[in-house]
Amino acid sequence: MNRFQRRVRRESVRAAAASATQASETVFLVLRRMRAPLIVLITIFAVSVVGLTLIPGMDAQGRPWRMGFFDAFYVMSYTATTIGFGELPYPFTYGQRMWVTVSIYLTVIGWAYAVGSLLALLPVHAGQVSRGGRRRCPPRGARWRRRWPAAHRRRARRRWPSSCR
Repeated sequence: MNRFQRRVRRESVRAAAASATQASETVFLVLRRMRAPLIVLITIFAVSVVGLTLIPGMDAQGRPWRMGFFDAFYVMSYTATTIGFGELPYPFTYGQRMWVTVSIYLTVIGWAYAVGSLLALLPVHAGQVSRGGRRRCPPRGARWRRRWPAAHRRRARRRWPSSCR
């Protein structure tokens, strides 16, 4: 292997490492921003499952029956995915139906929060990054420009994205 081939190989390895670093930074940024919405969703799901296990039901003979964790997890899973198999393994009591109704509304609110947080990570338009990003256009109007010294205006103008000029 000659010197040129080694250099080309080294540069390709560096480019791959830089690309992998950029990808992992992006993934960690998304996970950091989505931490609260995911915790909210998991908490709503856990509270819904625990509530179904605590609310007593009735079996086919009319005896009191409590749903196990697996059954409650199963019911909340197919309810959350809108498959809707029905009331398993026995018909629900009014208390259980009310709890499932409240759980459905809570999960809809939780999913709306999660999807809204995920969409807030996307750039609004070219040159602008949403939520805490660096590249934003300056405010419109001439009043704010007169207050700044000329050196500050020149320095700030260089940092603006090309879409703002």
